Amino acid sequence: MTFSGNVNTLRYDDRAPKTPQSFHPAFTEASPRQTSLLGEQRWPQLAVQLFAEPACIELTNLLPPSQLRLMLLLSGTTNMQVRSNGHTLSYISRPGTVKLTTPHHQPYEMQWAALTPAPIRTAHLYLPPTLLARTAETAGLNPARVEVAEGCNIPDPLLYQLSYTLAQEVAATPGPESLFAESATQLLAAQLLRRHCAFSHVLPDRRGKLTPAQLQRVRDYVQAHLGVVIRLENLAELVFLSSYHFCRVFKRTTGLTPNQFLINERMVRATELLRNSDLSVKQVAATVGYSSHAHFTQLYARHTGQLPVSITRQRPA
Repeated sequence: MTFSGNVNTLRYDDRAPKTPQSFHPAFTEASPRQTSLLGEQRWPQLAVQLFAEPACIELTNLLPPSQLRLMLLLSGTTNMQVRSNGHTLSYISRPGTVKLTTPHHQPYEMQWAALTPAPIRTAHLYLPPTLLARTAETAGLNPARVEVAEGCNIPDPLLYQLSYTLAQEVAATPGPESLFAESATQLLAAQLLRRHCAFSHVLPDRRGKLTPAQLQRVRDYVQAHLGVVIRLENLAELVFLSSYHFCRVFKRTTGLTPNQFLINERMVRATELLRNSDLSVKQVAATVGYSSHAHFTQLYARHTGQLPVSITRQRPA
């Protein structure tokens, strides 16, 4: 799958008419003069891009994205104006809401101006439209009735928090957990189906749990592959479930998401190696699947309350 990226915010039309006086930014010091890419991460069903935006842009002609796009403000407050199909929408944009745009959107015009001194930081998440159709199909719904309802300033705390957490992971680590990203992507797709489709969908709540044998099969696979990337679909295939249903059933069975379970298993193995082997902290990190020593140290301290080096110091001489 090819993601086109956020070319729109990088290509402003210099021929756009001048901005009205009311849209001049209240604060411009230390503000970027053009959009700059701060970070980017891509997975098979999701791409996340982080941007530093100008404090003010004049009325700009934009084309719809090639993928379903969720855009959220991470910091700053702006006075926004969007014009499309002869209609104008003006609103105050703050962190906490989401803007949804689809490939079916008509070309539109947009302008904004900062209302506070905080830097304008945005996150853009791209999902293929086929993801929603597949999620609907595996949930027993009609995939032909999947059409996302676009909107600006959408107050959906779950959709925002999922998107914000993914953006924070991209900003904080060089390579966020693939399993976490895939699980979060499935949750995004489910929430879009439940709350943001032109046709209402009620996802079935299947109360089943994994059998002890199925759970053991998953645990054995995870323990045998701690040093490599573990994908959500690999775990789901072990118990003959779709990725969507596996996430729900696994959480109901264990009380943990698949990503939380994977991190716990890696931390347990790491502790064993730190105490009982001659491997350095960096080598232990690589053995349990972390290419970044710093990321491993941060995760280990968060989950155990100790630094990895404090464990190695306790090794018998």
